[in-house]
Amino acid sequence: MERKKISGKLKLSEIASKLGGRLVGEDAEVTGIRPVDSAESGCVSFLFDKKLAEAALKGAASAFVIPEGYTFVSDRPVIYVKEARAALAVAVELFYPPVVKPSGVSGQANVASSAKIAPTARIEAGATISEDAVIGEGTVVYPNSFIGTGTVVGDNCVIYPNVTVYQECLLGNGVILHSGCVIGADGFGYYQDKGVSVKIPQVGGVVLGDNVEIGSNSCVDRGALGDTVIGEGTKIDNQVQIGHNTKIGKHCIFVGQTGIAGSCEIGDYVIFGARSGTKDHVKIASKTIIAAQGGVDRDIEEGGIYGGFPIQSKMKWMKNNAALLEISDIRKKVNEISRRLNNDGSETDS
Repeated sequence: MERKKISGKLKLSEIASKLGGRLVGEDAEVTGIRPVDSAESGCVSFLFDKKLAEAALKGAASAFVIPEGYTFVSDRPVIYVKEARAALAVAVELFYPPVVKPSGVSGQANVASSAKIAPTARIEAGATISEDAVIGEGTVVYPNSFIGTGTVVGDNCVIYPNVTVYQECLLGNGVILHSGCVIGADGFGYYQDKGVSVKIPQVGGVVLGDNVEIGSNSCVDRGALGDTVIGEGTKIDNQVQIGHNTKIGKHCIFVGQTGIAGSCEIGDYVIFGARSGTKDHVKIASKTIIAAQGGVDRDIEEGGIYGGFPIQSKMKWMKNNAALLEISDIRKKVNEISRRLNNDGSETDS
């Protein structure tokens, strides 16, 4: 969603009220938000970490927002909040409200006569809406995006430029698709016949639950016969691959360069760190965390933190990593012991 910075000023008391916070100090006016290390006079900065306190005091910010319980001595106003990151999200909304554009279909869009476009939707120039597709209320389809035949897009979705949603997909309400992502391309299904890879037609679909967000250049493949499913509230970073027939639960997080192979079953509230992944047909319990670069090669039946390859519990993974760091020294010691034993043996034989 496009946002634009406000041109006016906001009083700190107004900001504190919106954040559910407590203002200590002068009720000054501020014009925006800036990071601690690049703050300017007239701006407010957020302190997420006590380690930033010294840098904050050296900076030019006119006020600070910090979590309750932090010890922070400053002659500048401070807004105390329960949770700084949640407060930041609200503050950004205050200073950078969404840009409201008129609804309607651009004369330069390509919209099939059988497509159904809600009156409050906006279809911008160069977008293509195919036969029998449905676009819900308040949804925006930006230039050069493609919505395939029979695909249903729910209410208040944002389809950024150059997104491709293939035929017969279902997007819930509040879905956000960033530029370059592809929803519903063929799953990677082939069989070998006399040394030749033969394609298996992929006729399933993709279902994205409400409030799913998918980053740039990520792909969710369509199922072979059934659907690939991404549960409500799940967030997928840039350059992530979700294989065909996979079922993902609600409110999961997939960090960049994660790869999920086909036909996996992933529970709710699962987190995959950067460059992690799975083999096909594995099941992963709810509330599991896979550390960065972890490779899931078997089912995970109990939630917890796992890492490494083959996948291991956090404690075992950390112990093995520590041992690996010492392996060179261990090798030297073994070689020295072996040399001494050989020398002792030689002296005995003589």
